[in-house]
Amino acid sequence: MARINQHRKQSISVARDALPAPLPQSTIVQKMDREKKRTKTIHSTDSPYPAPPWPVIASTDQQMMLELLCDLLAPLGEHRRNHIYRSQGKRSKRRRQGEEKYTVDKAVLSVPSMPPMPEVAQYITVGFNSTIRGLQDVAQPTSKPTPAVSQDGQLDHTKSMAVVFVCTSTLPEMLTISIPTTVAAASARHSSRPPIRLVSLPKEAEKRLAEALFQPRVGLVGLRQDTAGGRALIEMTMNKISPVDIPWLRPDVRVKYRPVSIKTSTSLSE
Repeated sequence: MARINQHRKQSISVARDALPAPLPQSTIVQKMDREKKRTKTIHSTDSPYPAPPWPVIASTDQQMMLELLCDLLAPLGEHRRNHIYRSQGKRSKRRRQGEEKYTVDKAVLSVPSMPPMPEVAQYITVGFNSTIRGLQDVAQPTSKPTPAVSQDGQLDHTKSMAVVFVCTSTLPEMLTISIPTTVAAASARHSSRPPIRLVSLPKEAEKRLAEALFQPRVGLVGLRQDTAGGRALIEMTMNKISPVDIPWLRPDVRVKYRPVSIKTSTSLSE
């Protein structure tokens, strides 16, 4: 029994020796100070309004709309694939290497005239800039003629936006957060027409649209009223998708003061 107790004491002693020595109190305080210095608090102004909601859409409707949209855009991609050639950079390479100028027979350089773009091209916008610009043109007053407004101040039926498709899963939030507000503002500006529909596409939509249009990336696509060949798609969006509803943009809502909202975030300092 005495040997067992002595063995236990030796085991406890060895275990204590194996443990690291406790850090001094001053070292712990210094470590906590370093952690505090690494983080910094950032204050910035934020919108006093809540984030605008996106219209709810069923997954089956998403897939059907994506199929119809790809079929509609396919002629544009075929035209680009057959008649628009990407530069290979050979001429720039010759300049960098300092080669002498060369001459080529004009007959070799002659290229047959490019056929016109498919009719659907004049009814769509592809990309963030062109789509948002089209919405802003509709949203602004008609006193100044714009591409979406005719010279007599009347809204051009063939150029007003009808549907906006967005690849929300692959685009950064900073690009998509303002789209519902822009769509609602454009719809409110011309209340006599059906509200513009906003459609969030599934995750694989960016790749599918890029393949259909023969482009590296496609994140936004806008369809205008009376899009050639797009009647079925536009009617489906009008029936399946609710208009974007933003309360503070309604004309009958009473104006209310909202104080400045301060957004606070924490980040690691360099």
